[in-house]
Amino acid sequence: MKDLITIIIPVYNVEQYLNRCVDSIINQTYNNLEIILVDDGSTDNSGKICDEYALKDKRIKVIHKENAGVSLARNAGIDVAKGEYIGFIDSDDYIEPDMYEYLYNLMIENNSDISCCNNFDIVNNKCILSTNFPREGVLSLNEILEDSGWGFTIVTKLFNKKTINNIRFDRNLAIGEDFLFCFEVFKNSKKIIFKNKAKYYYYHNQNSVMQKKVFNKKYLGVITLFDNIIDYAKNNNLNSACKNFIKHKLRWIIDLLAFIAEDENIDNNKDSLCLLLKYARKNLHYIVFCKIAFFRKCFFVASCINFNLASKIYKILK
Repeated sequence: MKDLITIIIPVYNVEQYLNRCVDSIINQTYNNLEIILVDDGSTDNSGKICDEYALKDKRIKVIHKENAGVSLARNAGIDVAKGEYIGFIDSDDYIEPDMYEYLYNLMIENNSDISCCNNFDIVNNKCILSTNFPREGVLSLNEILEDSGWGFTIVTKLFNKKTINNIRFDRNLAIGEDFLFCFEVFKNSKKIIFKNKAKYYYYHNQNSVMQKKVFNKKYLGVITLFDNIIDYAKNNNLNSACKNFIKHKLRWIIDLLAFIAEDENIDNNKDSLCLLLKYARKNLHYIVFCKIAFFRKCFFVASCINFNLASKIYKILK
């Protein structure tokens, strides 16, 4: 008998996609699975569909809980997982029939702590191969960070449960919680194997908050995430990684300032704006040397001088 793999799927109001997702999991060529469906307070038929699957397949366990977000849903799954290995899938996505056999064999053959494949992006019903990893093979966290910090998506990975240990998803992050989780788990890992073979189908929701460019105060947590990685890079003399994540942080600050600029009533986010401008002014000297589009650089600098004027110019030029 091969090792038990636990697959954790947070579920919230996805009745139109859920069957496709679960069917792709129960039909895996690697069948020694524990499948945990965490119904995060769905108000449609998603919870009912989960229960119906549990009656059909004894490998499926269902957790019903009050709605509290994807992070706590995943944490609930981790807390009860019995598998030696853990994988995560989003409930509107689906996977190739041999994805977990492929990832398990990769891990065993390379004696690694984590195995990673690539994915297809589903955008406007079109399937597009995601950008390849810059390099394949067994890597360490430091090598990944030096290569611009790619590969932090959780759903294309299989984790040795020992590397997760007491690490959990941060409920205070609206986005980037998977990036932070991976970063912390990677720090517990000596060897991570990457292969560009695509096995995961990632559905891009065009109606998401990020697509609508709506500001959320929880987005500020991503800046703290970048600062944690920058501090790690500095402490480990990863100069390239440090520069790359400073650039990522500046781009993110620009995005958040733009989100607020597009709000008809800027006063709605007055406190967050003050904090963002404090971050921006503190990092103003970096913007000159970062490879960021000229218009975005100008918006960043103008925001530091007079945000009200910058926001008006931004709307006109955009």
